[in-house]
Amino acid sequence: MPAVASSSRHPRHPRKSSAPRTRWNVVVEGPATRAYGFMLDDECIRRWAPIVYEEIHDAKMPVSDTEDGQAALMASCQMVTVTLPTKIYREFPSIPRLWRRMIPFSGEGYLFVLKDNRSRATRKAELDPADVEGIRRSLKLGKQKPKWYDIPM
Repeated sequence: MPAVASSSRHPRHPRKSSAPRTRWNVVVEGPATRAYGFMLDDECIRRWAPIVYEEIHDAKMPVSDTEDGQAALMASCQMVTVTLPTKIYREFPSIPRLWRRMIPFSGEGYLFVLKDNRSRATRKAELDPADVEGIRRSLKLGKQKPKWYDIPM
């Protein structure tokens, strides 16, 4: 029996309007071998690290030329890979939620996944060009365009 991934637009924040919430129910037919999205390099991850640190600790991140600062930077970079997709999904709620949202690529960084080939529904998901452009700007990715990548096994 196939698994089902489910997500709503704002799971923790109740809507003020009486309009029905959009839900994403995606039937998972098997493992994805290709994913479509933006490649986030180390510079992008490091740019988000102090933001994530401050949100978690409610304090400025220590200067990275100290031992504590290096440890905080490394931990915050790891947290970016966990928290960034949620931040983007909240800002752009029409983007489908997927199980593997950030995929590590050795030597290249992380792929921020917009859709994958796990199922027909996830492969054919329509992405609003304005949302894709907004995500690109939010992540400060310059002229990078999303594209399909083979997922490393």
